[in-house]
Amino acid sequence: MERRYGPREPVSLDVEIYRGQYKLGQFKSRDISFEGMFVATKRLGLSVGELVTIRLSLESSDIEGYLLRAVIAHRSNGGVGLMFTDDDPIFFRVLDALSDAAA
Repeated sequence: MERRYGPREPVSLDVEIYRGQYKLGQFKSRDISFEGMFVATKRLGLSVGELVTIRLSLESSDIEGYLLRAVIAHRSNGGVGLMFTDDDPIFFRVLDALSDAAA
């Protein structure tokens, strides 16, 4: 399912994952790109293809607790790969700034 078109940058962000209204927990991202991110998690029982909502804490942004929808692209013992489903230009500008800072 995963189709990665751009490089992922190592970025550690606080990420909350929700299934519907239920918060599954708060975790840390390992890397991020314009298409998605990998989040280090415990086993959450999420299925590939499942839609989740994530809440990101972006210190470099005025937005605290940015909400975004994503699909589980893959999962492993170390976490889940998320593919973003929202096309939000503001969020992508923030990601661009994060990528520049990580480079």
